[in-house]
Amino acid sequence: MDEMQKIPRIIAVDPGKFATKAATNRADGTERFLTFRTKMEETLRTEAQGKSYVVQYEGKRYLLGEQAEVGSAKSTKAEEIHRIATYTALHQLANGEDSIIVGVGCPLSIYENAITKEAYKEFLFPNRQIEIKVDGTTKRLNILRAIIFPESSGIIYLDKSRYENTSVGIVDIGGLNVNCCVYNKTVPVLSTLFTENLGSNVLTQNLKNALSTKYGEDIPQWMMDDILRDGYVVDNMTSTGIREGSKEFIADFKKKHIQSIIKKCEANGWNLRLTKLVFTGGTSELLREEIKEVIPGATICEEAEKTNVRGFLKALTE
Repeated sequence: MDEMQKIPRIIAVDPGKFATKAATNRADGTERFLTFRTKMEETLRTEAQGKSYVVQYEGKRYLLGEQAEVGSAKSTKAEEIHRIATYTALHQLANGEDSIIVGVGCPLSIYENAITKEAYKEFLFPNRQIEIKVDGTTKRLNILRAIIFPESSGIIYLDKSRYENTSVGIVDIGGLNVNCCVYNKTVPVLSTLFTENLGSNVLTQNLKNALSTKYGEDIPQWMMDDILRDGYVVDNMTSTGIREGSKEFIADFKKKHIQSIIKKCEANGWNLRLTKLVFTGGTSELLREEIKEVIPGATICEEAEKTNVRGFLKALTE
C-alpha cells in the first residue's frame, strides 16, 4: 500500500499549561490516551525517569515532563514548550511512517480571532514534515492536516446530541487559563466568551504565597501539588500530622478562587442562576467540593482533564 493509500492516523492534542493530553484510536476502536506534565528545560541528560522524556529536536536536547522543573507562566501557547510537547505526544502515539491528521486546542481568545488562530497553527506546524527523537527513537511525522479547536468545546463534541437543542455555559479550568463560553445549540455565543488567568498554576502560586505569609515559612514549590490535592499542610510536630487551621484555610482559599471565576462569568453577561453550567478541565476535579458549595446545581465532568482531547478526537473521526 503506497503513502497516498494509507489510512491517516488521527490524533488530538491538548497542550495545557499544567499537563499535555493526547488521544488516538487503536485499530480495534479502543482509545489510547497519553498525559504528561508540561514542563521542559534544555538538558545534557540521555535518560529520563518517571513520566518524562529526553527529546531531541532541531539540534537541541530537552528534558520534558514531570522530572523537569520549568513550566510556562505566559498566557500565550505560542511557545517552544507547547510545540515540543505537541510533537512529543504525536511521536508517542504515531508510528514513524504514519501520515497524521491532528487536532489541537487553543484558548478561546486566540480561536475567535481568525488572524491569531492561523498564526497559532503556523507556529505549531511551520513544517509538515517533522523529525523528532524521543528517548532514543527517531520518527519522521508527516502532518497531512492540522485543525485548531477552541478549548472548552470538547464536551460539546463529546456529547453533541445532548447539547444540540439547548444552551449551556462551559467553564474549563486549566493549568493557567480559565476558558468560558455559553454555547447555544452547540454554537458559541460570542458576547459570553472570555479567557482569564485563573487556572491551577495561578491558584497554586497564590496559595503558596498566602500559606508562607500565614505560617512564616518558605514552602517549596514542589510541595504545593500535594498541599492542593490533600487540602492541608503537613506538620510532624502535631499528633494529627496536620498544621492546625490549614484545612480550613485552604478550603476557604479554593472557594474564593471559584467565586473569582464566577464573578468573571457574571461580568461577561452570564445569568448563573438560569444557565446550565458544566465545569470541565483537570482543575475542576481538584475543586469539585468548592464548586458544588458555590454552585450546587452545576455539573462537573467525570475525568474532566480528558474531556477536551476526547471531544476533539470524536470531532475528527466522525
